[in-house]
Amino acid sequence: MKTTAAALLVAEQELVAHLFVVADGRSRDGAGQTIDLLISRAEEHLRMTDPIPLNGGPFDGVVALRQSPDRDAQMVMRKENGVLRVSILLAASKSAVDEHEAPWRRMDRLLDAVIGDVTDGLIGVARLYLGKRTEKSLVMEPAETGAAIAALLPESGQERGWWQRPSSAVHGLTAWELTPRLKTRTERRIVVLAAPDGDRELSVWTWSDGRPLFPPFARYLEHVAKVRYQARVHACATPVSELCERIDGGILELQGLVNAGRRTNGPFVPTDAVSRGLATLRADQTQVATRAAFLKTMHRTVKIANTSAQAALGGDAAGQGALFHDDRELGAWFERQLEDDISYLESAYEGAARMNESLGMLTVPHTPAQTPAADPVLGIVTAMPEEFAAMYVMLQDRTRVNIANDRADYILGTLPGPEPDTPHRVVLTLLGDVGNDLAADGCANLARSFGSVALILMVGIAAGVPDPEHPERHVRLGDIVVSTWGIVDYDHVIDRPGGAVLRQPFPRPSRLLAHRANWLAAEELQGRRPWEELLARAAETDLPEFARPDAATDQLFLADESAHIVPHPDMGLSGHRPGWPKVHYGHIGSADRSLRNARVRADVAARYNLRALEMEGKGIGNSGFANGLEWLVIRGISDYGDNHTGSLWRKYASLAAASYTRALLAVCPPVAPRGGHTGTARASAG
Repeated sequence: MKTTAAALLVAEQELVAHLFVVADGRSRDGAGQTIDLLISRAEEHLRMTDPIPLNGGPFDGVVALRQSPDRDAQMVMRKENGVLRVSILLAASKSAVDEHEAPWRRMDRLLDAVIGDVTDGLIGVARLYLGKRTEKSLVMEPAETGAAIAALLPESGQERGWWQRPSSAVHGLTAWELTPRLKTRTERRIVVLAAPDGDRELSVWTWSDGRPLFPPFARYLEHVAKVRYQARVHACATPVSELCERIDGGILELQGLVNAGRRTNGPFVPTDAVSRGLATLRADQTQVATRAAFLKTMHRTVKIANTSAQAALGGDAAGQGALFHDDRELGAWFERQLEDDISYLESAYEGAARMNESLGMLTVPHTPAQTPAADPVLGIVTAMPEEFAAMYVMLQDRTRVNIANDRADYILGTLPGPEPDTPHRVVLTLLGDVGNDLAADGCANLARSFGSVALILMVGIAAGVPDPEHPERHVRLGDIVVSTWGIVDYDHVIDRPGGAVLRQPFPRPSRLLAHRANWLAAEELQGRRPWEELLARAAETDLPEFARPDAATDQLFLADESAHIVPHPDMGLSGHRPGWPKVHYGHIGSADRSLRNARVRADVAARYNLRALEMEGKGIGNSGFANGLEWLVIRGISDYGDNHTGSLWRKYASLAAASYTRALLAVCPPVAPRGGHTGTARASAG
C-alpha cells in the first residue's frame, strides 16, 4: 500500500544508466569484448534487436545504436578520448505493468541482467531514476518527497535517510543521490525529477536532445567517475609513505655502514654490505622516481577531470546541493593529496641522490659479461639508409661482418650501458626495402645468424598523428614515439556488419625496455633528457646534414586537398620545447600501407588510439615473438601521413630515434644472451 501511495507522487518512471569503460591502451581488447557482451545481453533481456535511425548524421564516436521494437528500451554506445560510453534507457512498458512492483524496481532488475557483472576496465556506473513530479508532490518539501518515493526504488544501494541530504538543483531539475558517499565508489544511484511539464529538460539533460550526442549530466558524471577511478588506483598502490620510509631507512643504513668503515685506518674501502645497500637504495630510488612521474600524470588527469566536470554543468551556478558539493570537495581533496604525495616523493628522491653523490662513483660489484665480442645480445634493425646512418654513428667499436648463408650485411659494435666496463654488445642491420614482410624476414635471419641475440629494436621513422584539438596528445615533426603500449596491426581485421574489429591481440613489447622507457620519462620530469645531448652532438660533429630543419617547415594542413595551414597548439599546452623533440609513449600502428591520406590517418588513429603509423613494426613484433625475442619499436616523426608529405624531416627524425635508442640502452641493465647461448654462426670481417 505504501508503494501505491508513493506512486501517486511520481509519473512516467524511467531508468537511464551510463557506463564508462576504459577503451585505450591495454584495455582496448577488453572494451571490444564488453561491446559484444552488452549488445548480446540487450538483445536477449531487453529485445533490443532494431537499429535506431540517425537523422542528420553521421555522428563522431557513435559505435552502436539499438532499440526494442516498441522503443521502450534503447542503447547508445559511444567512444571518445579512450573511454567507451554505454547509455541505456528503459521506459515503463504499458504491456508489462505490475501493480505489485514499482516500475523503477522492475527496470532495475532488467538492467542488472545486462550490466550487473561488467567490471573489466570499469571507470564508473551511474543509474538515474527519472520521473516527473505530480501536482501532489509539488506542494511537498523535497525531503518529504524523497522519503515517500524511497519505497519505489530498489532497496540495494540505498543509504538510510538519503532524502535528508539537501536536494540538488540544476537546470530546473531536482536530484538526490541514494548511494553511500564513499570516496572511491564505482556506482552511483541518483533520482532526478522534473516538473510536470519538464519532459524536454529531463531528456536533454540526462538522455538525448533527439541526437545521439552525449548529454551534459552524463558528461559531468563521467568526469567525476574518472576522479574516483584514479582515487581507486591510488588507494591500491603501495603507500607513498612506505616508499619514502624505504629511502630514509636505506640512507640511514648506508650512513651507518660508511661511518663504521671510516673508523678503520687507511682509506675507506666499500664493503659488500655497502655495495648491497647502495644497490637497494638505487632500486628504491628508481621506484620513487617512477611513482612520482605516475602521480604527476594522475594529478594532471584529475585536474582536467575536475575542470571538465564543472564545465559540463554549464552556467547554472555549477550545480547546487549535496551531490555537486560532495563531488567538488572530493576533487579538491584529491588534487591536494596528489600534490603532497609528489612533494614527498621528490624529497625522498633528492635524499637518495645526495647519498649516491656522497659515495662518489661507487658501483655494485658485478661479473663482467662473458659473451664474446662477436656474440651480440641486442639486435637493431633499420629499413632506410638514413635510419641506418643515424644508428651507425651511435655505435662504438664498429666492425662489419658477413655471415655464411645470410645475404645481409651486419655491423657489430657496442653501446654504453649503466655499468661503464660492461657495454651492450649489439648488431645493426639494414633491410633491403621497407615493409613488414621484409622486416619479419630480416629479424628471423638476424636471430638465426646471431643465436645470442635476445632483444630486437626497430629504429627509424614514421608518420605522426597530429591532434591540435588535444594538445597533450599532439605529435609534431621531429618528435619521438616509443611503442611502450605495443603495435596495432590495424589491417589484420574481421569485417563484421557493425564494422571492422582486430582479428587477434598483438604480442606485447619488451617489458624490460618499456620499464626503462618509464625511467627515462621520470628523468625527463626532473629536467634530464640525455637523448638531447646525443642528438645535438651527432648533428654537429657526425652528421651535420641531419640537423633539425627550420621550425617554419613543420606545417600541418587542414586537409589533403587544402592549402590552408592549421596552427599547432601552444607549446606550453602540448609539452613541446622549441628546437627539441617531444617523446610520446603509446601505440604505434603498423600495416603494409604508405599513408598519404590525412582522413584515413585520422580515422585509424582515432579508432586505435595511435601516436604514429609505419610499415615494419608488425613484422618485427611477430617475428620476434616467433623466435623467442623481446622487441621494441622506436620512431622519429618525419611526416604526417598526408598528401603533403615530403622528405625534409626524414634525416633529423632518423637521428632523433637513434639518439633516444642510445639513451634508452644507457639505462638498461646488461641483457643475458638468449637461452644462455654463447656461440654464433661463422662470421667474416668486412
